[in-house]
Amino acid sequence: MTRQHKARLGMTLLVGSLILLGLDRLFPLPFAPQYSPIVLAADGSVLHAYLNPTQKWRMKTELREITPVLRTAIIEKEDRYFYYHFGVNPLAIVKAATRNAFTQGRTTGASTITMQVARLLEPKERTVANKLLEIMRAVQLEAHYSKDEILQLYLNLIPYGGNVEGVKSAALLYFQQPPDYLSLAQTVTLAIIPNRPTGLVLGKHNAAILKERNRWLRRFGGQNLFSKQAIADALLEPLDVQRHAAPALAPHLARRLVRQFAGQASISSTLQRSKQAKAEDLTRNYVRRLHALGITNAAVLVVNNRTRAVEAYVGSADFGDINNQGQNDGVLAVRSPGSTLKPFLYALAMDQGLLTPKQLLPDVPTNFRGYRPENFDKRCHGEVTVERALAFSLNIPAVSVLAELGVPAFTDKLTQAGFRRVARDAPHLGLSTILGGCGATLEELTNLYVTLANGGRYQALAWTTSHDLNNWPYPLAPSPKGEGEPALKTRILENVVRSKKLELVHPLPSARGLGSEVTPGGQISLFSESAAYLTTDILAQLTRPDLPVGYETSRRLPKIAWKTGTSYGRRDAWSIGYNREYTTGVWVGNFSGHGAPALTGSEVATPLLFDLFNALAYNSPNNWFLPPAAWISGWCALRAAARRVSIAPISSSIISCRACRRGSAASTSARCCWRPMARVCIAGPVPRQPVFGASCTQICPPAWLLSAKLKACPTDDCRHTTPLASLCAAGPKWPPASFHPWRALTMCSTGEKGSSYY
Repeated sequence: MTRQHKARLGMTLLVGSLILLGLDRLFPLPFAPQYSPIVLAADGSVLHAYLNPTQKWRMKTELREITPVLRTAIIEKEDRYFYYHFGVNPLAIVKAATRNAFTQGRTTGASTITMQVARLLEPKERTVANKLLEIMRAVQLEAHYSKDEILQLYLNLIPYGGNVEGVKSAALLYFQQPPDYLSLAQTVTLAIIPNRPTGLVLGKHNAAILKERNRWLRRFGGQNLFSKQAIADALLEPLDVQRHAAPALAPHLARRLVRQFAGQASISSTLQRSKQAKAEDLTRNYVRRLHALGITNAAVLVVNNRTRAVEAYVGSADFGDINNQGQNDGVLAVRSPGSTLKPFLYALAMDQGLLTPKQLLPDVPTNFRGYRPENFDKRCHGEVTVERALAFSLNIPAVSVLAELGVPAFTDKLTQAGFRRVARDAPHLGLSTILGGCGATLEELTNLYVTLANGGRYQALAWTTSHDLNNWPYPLAPSPKGEGEPALKTRILENVVRSKKLELVHPLPSARGLGSEVTPGGQISLFSESAAYLTTDILAQLTRPDLPVGYETSRRLPKIAWKTGTSYGRRDAWSIGYNREYTTGVWVGNFSGHGAPALTGSEVATPLLFDLFNALAYNSPNNWFLPPAAWISGWCALRAAARRVSIAPISSSIISCRACRRGSAASTSARCCWRPMARVCIAGPVPRQPVFGASCTQICPPAWLLSAKLKACPTDDCRHTTPLASLCAAGPKWPPASFHPWRALTMCSTGEKGSSYY
């Protein structure tokens, strides 16, 4: 070839390339097909599917779902030279034209898979001009996409009768399985239908489809595409299928995610399919029994504490119940939280050294500048411990604590925890906030209890699998007896000494004031692990009025910490509980806002909470929460009085300890007792406010006061004992350099009348 010929050839190729490029720009490929949005469970199965904008079921088949069996069957049947041509098979065109010329009517076609994709993207009347356009589009497709991508487009567009398009849609609607789970017989069935989508409709023409399927199976067997045994098994497989409804689990979350990720064909959620189905069934059946009481709806949220992934999401009892506004999302609805915020108020107060579980609070009629709160039972109980105030959900002590802590400090914490309505209304909120005088959602409240389960560390919930996972903060330590109790028994013991009072006031380990720290993992520390542990211990007590009737002796009572709440007017009933693994939030009520006499947290929300825990995680955690490392608790026998004195779990930052004689009265002054036997001040990081508001700013009392009244516990009667008298050797200098405050609070009687220390 001469240089001149080479130049002409090069120029021809250049001009041809420019022409093709120009045509590609002038006649761009049509837009990508519109797929049906689908929401996937954590295991990849389809939870919920929607029609696409053209009202068709066209679920996107991913490349990983195209199995070798499906690929082989489709290519062998439709275009065996698919991987060798450039979109058009010239030999097939010549062959088809020759046959059709000598045969009346059309006997065979020459469309490749790529040409079929072009026709499916732009359906047009069959004419010569349109066939030429189809050829051009096929070449364009080959230039823009890989062979696997073209095959994927084909499998997503092929018709299966009615408004069903694509292999994945057909597999789910007829076989209730994704394409990569189909058998050989099912795969071949789906491969033969697209050529005759109106004549071979699954569920209507099963006999004809079975005959055609077996014909192609024998043909594939003759070509040795599959093993003889596989072909034999496929020929024996019956075909008895009907069209099923599209997957429709988690409709509220699916709608929420589809709106959030508009235009995305598939969205991977964190929901566990089995848990979601069980939660929906339990909620639907439970609320059906409440209709006679004028209660028509409920919402449920189940969260994995370790990952903060939402594993079940029930927005209403029945999404299709139009009469009771079933399409409303109870997880997102802003309602009055009732008493569900009280645990966090007490946790914050304990974190600041204002409260301890054994401390006494006044439950008496109180006027807070014109605001007079009342307890749910309309009664006052005098002096009650913090434990009892929280376990019995007493309103007056809670308002008193909020008044001392400060409403802005409390609402600031709620704002950090994602309470949007509280953040908006914070300047106008008052003391009634702790009794439900603010707006909150089930999502916000449940995540706040997830924070308790995670030692005070807050982080937003995860809805999709792209959410970063967090490390579980508490180590597992198997119980010696395997009964779900921690190896070191550190539950707060009851003080049964009725004639004396023992009170501990201290900030907890890692207390950092009302400010919050952001950990490296992006978590916000709302309060310390110590405060979370104390609060959890109180919420796990069973001797409380919000335990539903009939559950006292139930063998199916789950090991959980939980709190109930009832809004004003009995419009909202709440029950939120957690163990080491899961946190479950339950709201029961009416979307109309109407109340009902039976609508209380303990009576209608807690039974559903217990049912959910028993069904989803019954006895799943073999271990309960472990205390922080700085905690210790113990008791010793009183020889003279033959009683036991219990000491609440304490840490290294105790502020004061007081013991009073029989009959002494509590006071708000610095002198707690009329005739104090002893007062011990242990230095903390900063001067703190001890019992009843008295400030502990002085050094320890003289050594003789301690040594005259205290003596070491016998080693056979006590745990974690330390000779108390030896602590006085340093005299007024306090504390001694060798002093370990977390080991020094176990005390026993001297055996002498009038000199016992309780």
